[in-house]
Amino acid sequence: MSACFLCHVDLVIIYNVIFFKLVEKLGHLAESIEREKKRLHDEHSQLKSDSKLSISRISANVSGLFVFHIKKLLHLCVIV
Repeated sequence: MSACFLCHVDLVIIYNVIFFKLVEKLGHLAESIEREKKRLHDEHSQLKSDSKLSISRISANVSGLFVFHIKKLLHLCVIV
């Protein structure tokens, strides 16, 4: 066998090793992206839920204040 043929074989082996390492790294990267995507989705769902609760609380507070002031006005009308 010629030295040139061995160099070619060595290069093919090196390229294959590099290729498979890159494939492995891309697999890890894809898994990491999926985990982050799931985490962001879960966080988004939690924020949506929290905002709905906040809106409900604000609505309840406004309703409560409205009722309080109506009663106060009615009380003033009765006294006068």
